Amino acid sequence: MLHPNRRMPFLENKGPSTIMKSILFAVAGICAAAAGWIVWGPKRMEPVQQLAESLEHAWADHHTVA
Repeated sequence: MLHPNRRMPFLENKGPSTIMKSILFAVAGICAAAAGWIVWGPKRMEPVQQLAESLEHAWADHHTVA
């Protein structure tokens, strides 16, 4: 546990704008990770698998020889 009077070396010699940038990048990273999890989550693969199976059946039904 941090003592209230203990210095934080990662915050030393940095101005307020640098600290705000660090916080902004951390929040942006968390939001990007959440968006990626929503977009590329496991449920997204189910429709792709269904489309692949329907394409396979359609190809077998309408296969032509050139």
